[in-house]
Amino acid sequence: VGSRYTIQVARRLTRNLVDADFAPPGNVKSVFLSDIPIGGGTSGSSAKVITDFLIFITTSGLGDSAGFRKLIIENGRKAGLHLNQPVLDDFLLSLSMYIAHYENGLDFGELKGDRGVGTFGGSEDHTAILLGRQGRFLLCRYCPTELLHEVPEPEKHRVVTAYSGKRAEKTQNAMKQYNRLSGDAAEAVRVLNRALGTGYGLLRDFFLELPPSERAEAVEKTLRAAGAGRGLAGRAFQFFRERELIERAVGFLRESRMEEYGSLMNLSHELSREYLKNIAPEVDRLQRLANELGALGATGFGGGFGGSCYALVDEAEAKPFIEKWRASYLKLYPRYRDQASFDVYPACRGAFWDPLTS
Repeated sequence: VGSRYTIQVARRLTRNLVDADFAPPGNVKSVFLSDIPIGGGTSGSSAKVITDFLIFITTSGLGDSAGFRKLIIENGRKAGLHLNQPVLDDFLLSLSMYIAHYENGLDFGELKGDRGVGTFGGSEDHTAILLGRQGRFLLCRYCPTELLHEVPEPEKHRVVTAYSGKRAEKTQNAMKQYNRLSGDAAEAVRVLNRALGTGYGLLRDFFLELPPSERAEAVEKTLRAAGAGRGLAGRAFQFFRERELIERAVGFLRESRMEEYGSLMNLSHELSREYLKNIAPEVDRLQRLANELGALGATGFGGGFGGSCYALVDEAEAKPFIEKWRASYLKLYPRYRDQASFDVYPACRGAFWDPLTS
């Protein structure tokens, strides 16, 4: 899978550069090392795409080329990006959306896309990897990428993450499961437009006239009245309910109301399990164990069907909590002893490259 991503990056970058009258990147030998668990649901595939891209542009001198920066920024503008957003560099902002399109295959302004790597989601991973800020939580949205909120990382609490050992791999069969969730969202848009006589392109555009707390019920009722099945209506319900939880979570973080924040994490997990049906039994067990061991909240994350769970705990309890979490989980799933991993995941700065070593 990794080589397929590298080939895709090389093909699209070469084509886009040549179409824009730039020289294509030259040949390069590189070694990719990572401590991200394989198939952990921790954005490893997106990190691979970004790393390949940065290797190609730095070794060819494009990383610090004024002409290349202008090319990416101007096509970001054509793709709908609002530039000059607070605390964000225009080039990195544009780059995060552009590289995300390497996975989903969309055009980026006049830089033409293709079929991508076959996955339709995951685009917010690139935003986090490139725009991350030390000690800050960012809430962004995609298409176009926009920074909505920036919140300081809680001072007295830590996010601890457990990789279950069950891989969330994007094999050909697994891709159908990942893409089903994106496909259901797109189908919900088509059904809603027919039912309401609208022409929106994204699910988030519907029911903006209603308070956030009423949108989930409204979309479910509308879709069921239009003849949509329970699965499709539930997918749209989960989407709007999750958006509501996220907005509430930002407020709780700003006010250091960590117990309330933790309760929203638990509810988010339950919504994924019930409506997305992408929570593997191992990840579900990690979530339940975390709460039993005293976490303020916990949730599986990523595309699902395997992967990881994160929990919110008091900073002073992080290390002993991890040990108890690990021991309790491996007692139930000893077969993952050599694969499962547990650690603290602080909010950190985004990916970068050093022109002096490129």
